[in-house]
Amino acid sequence: MKANDLSQFEFEKIGSGCYKVKYETRFRGDYWVASITDMTLIDATKNAEWAKLKEIKHLRDVVKAKGAHYGKWGAWMRYDNNLPK
Repeated sequence: MKANDLSQFEFEKIGSGCYKVKYETRFRGDYWVASITDMTLIDATKNAEWAKLKEIKHLRDVVKAKGAHYGKWGAWMRYDNNLPK
């Protein structure tokens, strides 16, 4: 990940002050999708002339924490030890 490199992210405006953000890993192909309402974070990354690495990593962390995780082929992945065996 480099400064001003948003190639692993996709942004879609879904409402006033709300973006659907998709973050995809380069090697495994896993991805996370989250609705982001923090416009200061969007402004610091997507809308910035030069996005800082610190802000890009923060966006990645927020999307991974709040979003749904999907595998390479789109299957929703859940890591839960309480599933029936």
